[in-house]
Amino acid sequence: ARMVVEATETNAPIVMKPSNAVYGDRFAATYDRVPDTGLLTAMTGWRALRSTKQTIMDCIEHMRTERVIA
Repeated sequence: ARMVVEATETNAPIVMKPSNAVYGDRFAATYDRVPDTGLLTAMTGWRALRSTKQTIMDCIEHMRTERVIA
Protein backbone atom coordinates (compact mmCIF):
# COMPACT_ATOMS: atom_id res chain seq x y z
CA ALA A 1 0.00 0.00 0.00
CA ARG A 2 2.83 2.40 0.80
CA MET A 3 4.42 1.74 -2.58
CA VAL A 4 1.13 2.52 -4.38
CA VAL A 5 0.60 5.76 -2.43
CA GLU A 6 4.18 6.79 -3.20
CA ALA A 7 3.93 5.85 -6.88
CA THR A 8 0.66 7.73 -7.35
CA GLU A 9 2.05 10.75 -5.51
CA THR A 10 -1.06 11.03 -3.37
CA ASN A 11 -1.65 11.29 0.35
CA ALA A 12 -4.34 8.61 0.34
CA PRO A 13 -4.76 7.05 3.79
CA ILE A 14 -3.78 3.44 4.35
CA VAL A 15 -6.50 1.74 6.39
CA MET A 16 -5.63 -1.47 8.19
CA LYS A 17 -8.55 -3.86 8.77
CA PRO A 18 -8.67 -7.39 10.16
CA SER A 19 -9.09 -10.01 7.43
CA ASN A 20 -12.41 -11.22 8.83
CA ALA A 21 -13.84 -7.68 8.58
CA VAL A 22 -13.18 -7.76 4.83
CA TYR A 23 -13.62 -11.44 3.91
CA GLY A 24 -15.89 -12.78 6.67
CA ASP A 25 -15.32 -15.03 9.66
CA ARG A 26 -14.53 -18.15 7.60
CA PHE A 27 -11.43 -16.58 6.05
CA ALA A 28 -8.16 -18.00 7.41
CA ALA A 29 -5.25 -15.57 7.22
CA THR A 30 -1.69 -16.87 7.02
CA TYR A 31 0.59 -14.47 8.86
CA ASP A 32 3.88 -16.31 8.55
CA ARG A 33 3.89 -16.85 4.79
CA VAL A 34 7.03 -15.78 2.95
CA PRO A 35 6.60 -16.14 -0.83
CA ASP A 36 9.56 -17.77 -2.55
CA THR A 37 9.72 -18.55 -6.26
CA GLY A 38 13.03 -20.40 -5.94
CA LEU A 39 11.53 -23.85 -6.51
CA LEU A 40 9.58 -22.61 -9.54
CA THR A 41 12.78 -21.14 -10.97
CA ALA A 42 14.74 -24.32 -10.27
CA MET A 43 12.13 -26.57 -11.89
CA THR A 44 11.08 -24.46 -14.89
CA GLY A 45 13.64 -21.69 -15.33
CA TRP A 46 10.93 -19.05 -14.82
CA ARG A 47 11.91 -15.82 -13.12
CA ALA A 48 10.21 -12.48 -12.62
CA LEU A 49 11.20 -9.92 -15.22
CA ARG A 50 9.80 -6.90 -13.38
CA SER A 51 10.19 -5.76 -9.82
CA THR A 52 7.19 -5.16 -7.60
CA LYS A 53 7.74 -1.43 -7.96
CA GLN A 54 7.84 -1.65 -11.79
CA THR A 55 4.68 -3.78 -11.80
CA ILE A 56 2.89 -1.16 -9.68
CA MET A 57 4.06 1.59 -12.04
CA ASP A 58 2.86 -0.41 -15.07
CA CYS A 59 -0.57 -0.92 -13.46
CA ILE A 60 -0.89 2.78 -12.60
CA GLU A 61 0.02 3.77 -16.16
CA HIS A 62 -2.50 1.29 -17.54
CA MET A 63 -5.24 2.62 -15.25
CA ARG A 64 -4.43 6.21 -16.20
CA THR A 65 -4.56 5.30 -19.89
CA GLU A 66 -7.87 3.47 -19.49
CA ARG A 67 -9.35 6.41 -17.61
CA VAL A 68 -8.38 8.79 -20.44
CA ILE A 69 -9.82 6.49 -23.11
CA ALA A 70 -13.06 5.74 -21.22
